[in-house]
Amino acid sequence: MEIKPIIDSSQAAWKVSQGIAKRKQEEFHLLLIDAKCQLMARRKIFKGTLNYTVCHPRDIFREAIQANAFGIIIIHNHPSGDVTPSKEDRRIANNLIQTGKVVGIPVIDFLIVGKHLYWSLGEEDDTKNQETVPSGSNVPYCQTEPGTESQPVHLF
Repeated sequence: MEIKPIIDSSQAAWKVSQGIAKRKQEEFHLLLIDAKCQLMARRKIFKGTLNYTVCHPRDIFREAIQANAFGIIIIHNHPSGDVTPSKEDRRIANNLIQTGKVVGIPVIDFLIVGKHLYWSLGEEDDTKNQETVPSGSNVPYCQTEPGTESQPVHLF
C-alpha cells in the first residue's frame, strides 16, 4: 500500500513543491487533496514565460473533478524569487476560490514559491516565511478531533 504524504499546512504544501521554485519560467501546479488531507497527485497545469502565465479555472477544476479530489492547493512560482503576490495573482486566486465554491471543490490554499521562501494566501498576512516558520504562523489545513481522522479545513 502506497503511503501518501499528509498536506496539513502551508509549510507542508511548500515542502512538496520546492522543486518548481527553481524553474526559469512561471508555472502553475495543482495539488489534489483527498478528504484525509493526503496528497492524491500533483499536476503541472500551466507553463508560461519568465514573468507571466495564463491560468484558467476550467483547466484546473477539470483535473480536480476527474481525480475526485476533495480540495485543491494551487502552487505558483515566481522565477525572480520574489514571492510578493501581484494584483493578477490575487485576481486569479479569488477567481479560483469562487469557482471552487460553485463546483464544490474548495481551494484550500494558493501559494507562491521562491527559491527559499513562500507566500500563502491562507496565511493572509503577506509575510515571507523562511523554512523555519515560527510556531503559529503556519496555517493548518486539517483539523483532527480526538479519535477521528484529519479533515480538511475550508480557509476561504
